[in-house]
Amino acid sequence: KKAGVKLLKQAAEKGQVAATWVLGRCYMEGIGVWINYKKARKYFIQAAGKGSEDAVVDLARLYNSGKGVKEDLDMAIRIVDKVATKKNKRAMEKFAKWIVDRLM
Repeated sequence: KKAGVKLLKQAAEKGQVAATWVLGRCYMEGIGVWINYKKARKYFIQAAGKGSEDAVVDLARLYNSGKGVKEDLDMAIRIVDKVATKKNKRAMEKFAKWIVDRLM
């Protein structure tokens, strides 16, 4: 697993968007590295900036859960709304769940 993370880091440094997003997931979930939400956020921001809708959704998840950032449901909704309107199914499901949770 650590070798895989090393390869992901190399690919991310070369601008590979998918690798950058997956590296963020590794840090968020502790796959091959210690969980580090701040590093996960860093990689999600980088990947989102290059067009990764999955990274946008995961960045919103961090804000929704308060992991590595101050919990901020409004920010999470604003972030995920950007891709939910583009018909990203995963984003739309998250967005709907957060809205329902907020209303309850």
